[in-house]
Amino acid sequence: MDIKSVVEREIKDYAGEGANGYAVMTSNVDGNEFTLVVHAVMDGKSFTFMSLSVGIIGDSVVIYEDRNDPSLTESLIQAGIPREKIILVSAGEEISVSA
Repeated sequence: MDIKSVVEREIKDYAGEGANGYAVMTSNVDGNEFTLVVHAVMDGKSFTFMSLSVGIIGDSVVIYEDRNDPSLTESLIQAGIPREKIILVSAGEEISVSA
């Protein structure tokens, strides 16, 4: 299983139009860092925020921020990535792999 392509595929599922706006997936040139940026309007006011920030270090997925429901962790586990390969920095877990 190519972890990078699984992560990219799962994040793409979060991108697109939503009820109040849309989410855009971005990645770095190496394809090992991803973000999901949301542009929305609520109560007549526009706003933008990062709903997801993810990196791939070695054979692990590092989730720095995840404001999605369902969480990316749930989606990745359902896609076959073992929980022990997912590091939730956003929940206080420490990165113990080398870049």
